[in-house]
Amino acid sequence: MNPGVTRAGPLPRSLLSTLSARDVPPPDGLLVDPLGWSTFAAAETDALLVGDDLEIWRVVSSLWPALRKPRFWCDGQHQRIALPAYGEGTLIMRNVDKLSAHDQAALLEWCEVREARSRMIATAPRHLQTLVEAGCFDRRLHDRLRTVQLLLL
Repeated sequence: MNPGVTRAGPLPRSLLSTLSARDVPPPDGLLVDPLGWSTFAAAETDALLVGDDLEIWRVVSSLWPALRKPRFWCDGQHQRIALPAYGEGTLIMRNVDKLSAHDQAALLEWCEVREARSRMIATAPRHLQTLVEAGCFDRRLHDRLRTVQLLLL
């Protein structure tokens, strides 16, 4: 494996939740409408979580039982990403704001090809709109991700 290339794989065991898939409550301290949360947890749509790592992982851990299997993990902070070849399940893309233009295009293509069979949850420590306006982040990918956006600031 080349340095800086990440392999898509299961989410680290430390993030596993012991919650039942039937009952996925929001993380403690997250001010959200319970009906809205349960709709989000059960949805198959892509989502963008914006905030610091701790808050993001609290949300991901709470969502874990409801995420379609298999679950894959990629980190955009590396030089190149390796997207899962498997066409179903959930992809959690950490640090989507750090993806190169090439990787943004590859991710968008991956989403479009697997649209009906997969879900992506992308995370970023900051709003992507500024990067879109500066021409550093693909507008189509941004629009796709913010179908559901949780600001955890």
